[in-house]
Amino acid sequence: MAGVNKIVLDLAQALRRVREHCVPLEDKRMKSLGYPGTTLARILIFEREIFPQRTTLVLVREKLGF
Repeated sequence: MAGVNKIVLDLAQALRRVREHCVPLEDKRMKSLGYPGTTLARILIFEREIFPQRTTLVLVREKLGF
């Protein structure tokens, strides 16, 4: 599931959102819990699905996560 707050116009904007918005917020959250912080290590991008109906994304009309 993903909140509609994650919808952006293109891949470049999505990657910028992850790096400039999500990672800093997650870093702050992790530090508030006593952990050293967070780092961006892996990004998964689905370009196309060769097996129909294998992947389902449910968009929820509310803010979920960052």
